[in-house]
Amino acid sequence: MVLDLTGIKSVNKEAVIQYSYPPAKISSNSPSYDRINPNFTASFTPPNNKNTYISGFCTKVTMAKPSHKISSSQDAELVLEHSKIDGTTFYVVIPIKFNGSTTTQIDNFLLDEDFYLDKDLVKSGKDIFCYQETGNYYVFVFENPITINGSKQNLSDFSNKFNSIQTGTTKKGKKIITYKNAFKVNNAQNFKEEIECEYSTTVDANKDATKSGLEAITYIAWTFATIVFVYGVILFLQKSGDNRISYGIFLLGLILMITFSVLLSKSDISTTKKINYGYALLWGLIMMILSIKNLKSNTIVAPAVP
Repeated sequence: MVLDLTGIKSVNKEAVIQYSYPPAKISSNSPSYDRINPNFTASFTPPNNKNTYISGFCTKVTMAKPSHKISSSQDAELVLEHSKIDGTTFYVVIPIKFNGSTTTQIDNFLLDEDFYLDKDLVKSGKDIFCYQETGNYYVFVFENPITINGSKQNLSDFSNKFNSIQTGTTKKGKKIITYKNAFKVNNAQNFKEEIECEYSTTVDANKDATKSGLEAITYIAWTFATIVFVYGVILFLQKSGDNRISYGIFLLGLILMITFSVLLSKSDISTTKKINYGYALLWGLIMMILSIKNLKSNTIVAPAVP
């Protein structure tokens, strides 16, 4: 008997499913996963509205005959039996296609070699069917098959484990509605992906904070330097008393203004460069203003002839 899952259309957007199957050795179908970090966790509210959390360790891996009908054809199923902390069981099922052109980690498992299942699962997508069997245990079935290099072999039969979906009833007004305790999840995530995502977000936030701090320091430094610069130019012009110096400073200021106006007009410069160029332009303007002011003060008006 094959259990048809194609009719499950309801997507539980609030459900969170995470998995991690790191490198492991295999002996008599038992993988050498530790009992510290769970291999599979799921948190969701099923149609019966009872908040559910499932977490467990993979204790047995078996290649079996197909027991589920999904949207794609499949030749077999890799059945991962998990044990929860209370000793009860749930299952994760991975559809398999044979005779592919690429050797996979599942091929290594079939050869009793070390295998790293995560490498295959991350290619299988994030869509998972979830249902509660009439035996009260939950079953999670990946929707997209993994194509392996191996060929058909002696397959176990799990049809007695996966043959029906638990149903229930609920009241809506005076009407009694029958529902199936089954749904889809389209955001299943590997633990490593989630950690990398969180790490990336944290690093980005730290970069933004560092960038803002550096920009603030740049503003303060330029402001202080500008005050010192203005004071220095004023003293220099007052002591020189030579209009040629004033003309030279005016010309230099004009060059600075033109140069950094052009640089500021570019759209691909960083914020820090904009700050630097903006202050350099301001210095050019200050030099022009102070030199003109100095020229005026140095102008001697000849006395009127009586």
